[in-house]
Amino acid sequence: MKRLHYEANLENMRGFVRRLTNLFEEMMNGFEDPMAARAYEIGTDPRPTEKGLWETAMTTSGVVQPERKPGVDEGRAQLLAYEAYEAESDEIRKELADNALSIAPQLPDALLLAAELNPDSRKASDLFERAIRQASKIFEPGENPWQNVPNRPFMRDAFSYGVHLFMIREFSEAADVFKDLVRMNVMDNQGARYEAVASLIHSERYTEAAEILVRFEKGSEADAVYLYLDWKLEHEASDGKSEEAAAMLEKASKANGHVRHFMTFRTKPIRYPRKLLIQPGSVEEAKYIWLLLQGSSA
Repeated sequence: MKRLHYEANLENMRGFVRRLTNLFEEMMNGFEDPMAARAYEIGTDPRPTEKGLWETAMTTSGVVQPERKPGVDEGRAQLLAYEAYEAESDEIRKELADNALSIAPQLPDALLLAAELNPDSRKASDLFERAIRQASKIFEPGENPWQNVPNRPFMRDAFSYGVHLFMIREFSEAADVFKDLVRMNVMDNQGARYEAVASLIHSERYTEAAEILVRFEKGSEADAVYLYLDWKLEHEASDGKSEEAAAMLEKASKANGHVRHFMTFRTKPIRYPRKLLIQPGSVEEAKYIWLLLQGSSA
């Protein structure tokens, strides 16, 4: 009887923290879909709220199962990793990342930082895969795994690996990674849907790209990223012969006209951002869209 009472209290505590997490992120990000027509964040780095959520989850009794909590060294290294993500220069980022890795060589975020800072794409891929394997050991699937804070490193590692593959133009492999993220998290808090669609289009896997666009069509009528990818799919899948493509491009241009400038002048795509707050219709959004449409220039 005492055990049942304890388990009930434990579940209540976990439920409370999940609700607190939801409320905190809603306050920071708004109440609608993460990619709705308002300012939104993209990037491979953690969201600004994550460090505080992680510290709360790790220090509040009964929130995280003991086997999912880091040891003393891993906890120190994780805090260093969060500091590295917030560093103002690559030099400081690397120094903090190296310190984290020296304390906890198997820490997923330390491995991820090492991967991102490694100029050798093959070695970087190996580090990304190691990070994913380590993070998967404490990953717990669920209706919305993103709200379970200890799951974040695994989902971040996978997203970052997908970006890495996209940037070295391994589009089909990138598509598989992003599709898995969209599948496992129906809310798509990371916004992986658009990276998935772009990767699928570049891989000429048009049916799969269309399926994702259909799934997220509702509420995307004024979303420039969605509209340009929808046009791109129509144009590429029809081998440039679609009679509807011109009207679709015009509609996308009304949502963000800066992309047409990049199309005209064949501007070099940007590197995928580590963190960026985007205003709909802005030049920054256009740069992001252009990267998705063109793929990396690497």
